[in-house]
Amino acid sequence: MKGALAVITLTTGLLPIPTAHAYTSQEWNFIHHTAEIGITSGLGPSGMITVGWAICGALASGESPESIASYLFAQSNTHAGGITWTQAEVEVALAAVDLCPGVSST
Repeated sequence: MKGALAVITLTTGLLPIPTAHAYTSQEWNFIHHTAEIGITSGLGPSGMITVGWAICGALASGESPESIASYLFAQSNTHAGGITWTQAEVEVALAAVDLCPGVSST
C-alpha cells in the first residue's frame, strides 16, 4: 500500500491543480492597494500576501520601515520590472495599515 500511495502522490504532484485561496478581507485590501500603485507578484496574490506578512514580521521585530523598504527595493530590482523606492516605502506602509495595524510603521 505504501508504494501505491507514493505513486499517487508523485503523479498528482506533477499535475497543475488549481487551488482556492481563502484570503481575509485585510489580505484582499493589501492585494488591492498594492496593485493600485503598480505592485504585483509573479507568484500571484499569494506571493503578495507572503511579502506583506514578512513586512509585518520585520516591523514587529523592530526593523525600521526604511530598512524594510530598502530591502524590498533592492530585491525587486535584481530583475527587470522592479519597483521604485517610493513604491517600496508605500508597500511597507500598506502592509502596516492593511495587515498588521497594531504594529508601528514609524
